[in-house]
Amino acid sequence: DNFQARITIVKQDTTDEIILMVKKYATGNVSKSIHEQVDSIEGIFGTGLDLQKGTNVIITGGTGILPFLDLFDLLLKKAICLAAGNINTDIDLDVYGIGYATILPSVKVKLFASFTSFEELNNYQWLVDLHIISKNHKLGLFEMHVRLPEGQTAVSEIAQFQERIG
Repeated sequence: DNFQARITIVKQDTTDEIILMVKKYATGNVSKSIHEQVDSIEGIFGTGLDLQKGTNVIITGGTGILPFLDLFDLLLKKAICLAAGNINTDIDLDVYGIGYATILPSVKVKLFASFTSFEELNNYQWLVDLHIISKNHKLGLFEMHVRLPEGQTAVSEIAQFQERIG
């Protein structure tokens, strides 16, 4: 019973629906509650992201961030190429000619993520870097909002992390 739930709010020719992918964990209070309240589970899953021009919002928690890491990696490469081009046009960081600077034109990603501990936030440093590069160079590519519970053992690390992402 480890299904992903697709909950359709409204479905029309335009995209007026919210699709949630929720992995059911035996000990997960939120995922268990969602799955108990879902009337139907629809497929097909795993068809990829359909990013639209404008702001794309990703809401995730825990291991739910994993499917998005390739997207964040691509956005980081794009941010580095654009920022380097703004600073010094003689530097070519796109040595394989992939065209990172032109990939996903007019796409912005806002990440809202929640984690049960600081350690659970996988690869946090490069996500923080992506947020900072996008913000400092006014690229408008990526914005990150992270929720961590209070009373962490690594309180100083969390404060430093939250301070860095502003």
